[in-house]
Amino acid sequence: MVLLENQLLSAINNHNQKDAVYFYQQISKQIHRQLFNRPCYLRYAKNYLITLNTLLYQNASQNSCKINLLKKRNSIMKEIEKQTCIESLFNFGQGMIKSYIALSCHKYTTTSNPLVNDALWYIHNHLHKKLSLKQVAHEIHISSNHLSYLFSKYVGCSFCEYISKAKIEKSKCLLKNTSLPLLDIALECGFSSQSYFCYVFKNSMSATPKQYRDQHQYPK
Repeated sequence: MVLLENQLLSAINNHNQKDAVYFYQQISKQIHRQLFNRPCYLRYAKNYLITLNTLLYQNASQNSCKINLLKKRNSIMKEIEKQTCIESLFNFGQGMIKSYIALSCHKYTTTSNPLVNDALWYIHNHLHKKLSLKQVAHEIHISSNHLSYLFSKYVGCSFCEYISKAKIEKSKCLLKNTSLPLLDIALECGFSSQSYFCYVFKNSMSATPKQYRDQHQYPK
């Protein structure tokens, strides 16, 4: 079981939904073989999924920056408890795996400057919102001019360029690893509309979001 769990974590960290779902299904089969004759099978299975949720949360805490990560973990635990049969429980578990893959799309590179790291952390936790240099500078308690200077020095591009790249990278990950509609992805990445998202994405990637998804999405 430990080997399968490690393989599952590796697949999640590599945004590989196909392999992650496969390893989860193998884990589910092992649980079924070990527990199906027990009178409290559903309870034992729920306990394992709660443990797995905690493992995935700890992994995400190391590899992702998500401001409501703890709240998400607790929400998943509540949903696990609501499941009334083994089939729905294991199906929910598969959705849990996919949600943690989506979380792994929120990685960001740190720099040697703590102020820039604070700015990057804030940006990647608020990409779904309209972000401005003034707003982010205010959040980390420095002037806009100073933050602009720090971005050029430590990130190697302007604030606006970084925001644009971060939105595109996040959208690529969501297109590749989820089945979210384009409108939902557009809003999740901070675009005002689906049409504007498609316009910006095509200019950046020389392909529409749909074309990119068709070429790169892992088979379900």
